[in-house]
Amino acid sequence: MIALDILYGYMVYYVLATIGISIGYHAYFSHREFKSSPWMECIMLICGLICGGKSVLNWCVAHRMHHLYTDTEKDPHSPKHKGLSVLFCTWKMNKPHKSVYKDLIKNPRVMWFHKHGWKLLIALSLLAMLLGIFIEVIVIPFIMSYIGYGVINYFGHKDGKPIDRMWLNLIAPGEGSHEQHHKFAD
Repeated sequence: MIALDILYGYMVYYVLATIGISIGYHAYFSHREFKSSPWMECIMLICGLICGGKSVLNWCVAHRMHHLYTDTEKDPHSPKHKGLSVLFCTWKMNKPHKSVYKDLIKNPRVMWFHKHGWKLLIALSLLAMLLGIFIEVIVIPFIMSYIGYGVINYFGHKDGKPIDRMWLNLIAPGEGSHEQHHKFAD
């Protein structure tokens, strides 16, 4: 039974992380790679929130700073300069210039989730508990996301440069082509 719960949790994580983090927080909100409706934005924001993405505003600012200052002292999650704090997602970030996030603060959904997302996460957690799916829908996706995106930031770079590692797609959906992403993003 435990193995089945873990398998279901992983499958839920993979779907939520793909929609919420890889497509939503990363491609859509951070890089503005496509247009979306407000409803789809909300779906991406909810999925990202369940995966432990916390504030999309903070996530995107850190990611944009990562691209602006890849593997330098100013990169908020450079394994070269931040060490193991990147792997465990405990790195700190300096306050960025407003130009990095001015488009995000104009989006009312981004700002609502930034301010109130934690309340929604608590409500979703309570609902999942009532339905008996808390472990599979909340706990495992949260843990897997925390591990997956820490691992991509740590192992997606070598010798101060981004690299591709396809095995990373198992724990960070769609993120294994890290070198290619850096070449073609923004």
